[in-house]
Amino acid sequence: MARAEAVGYARKANRITVRHPDGEVVAILEIISPGNKDSRHAVRQFARKAVEYLHAGVHLLIVDLFPPSRRDPQGIRNEGSPT
Repeated sequence: MARAEAVGYARKANRITVRHPDGEVVAILEIISPGNKDSRHAVRQFARKAVEYLHAGVHLLIVDLFPPSRRDPQGIRNEGSPT
């Protein structure tokens, strides 16, 4: 995959946001794209974003349909976990 193409994937909004009737975000379903795994920076940036959602009290479901890559050999679910 070309770098520009991967960056384009990462910029697409691959998420569903669930809001309370008052407009507050209560949950996010995030679908991993190839761009989220394109580089070590992209994986870390995604992990930081996920942590921010959780710290804000937002429920988060991450759907990773792509096999582990060299940037996330254990899968994106283990990013930041002790090895």
